[in-house]
Amino acid sequence: MTAGTMDKVYKRQANEMNLYLKRLRAMSKEEARRVSGNNLIKAGIADADGKLTSRYIYSKKQEKR
Repeated sequence: MTAGTMDKVYKRQANEMNLYLKRLRAMSKEEARRVSGNNLIKAGIADADGKLTSRYIYSKKQEKR
């Protein structure tokens, strides 16, 4: 991919995250916790009991590089 294409991808991802956050802010706190918790479980970042998975630990190691 070219640098211009990557910029478009990053901008799209940033816009999608901003929309997600706006939707969460519009919800009640309980509903926002439920929705965000479900999304963390779907992404494999957290278990159903709320504990972080090894995938989260791996992603944190990648950030430190």
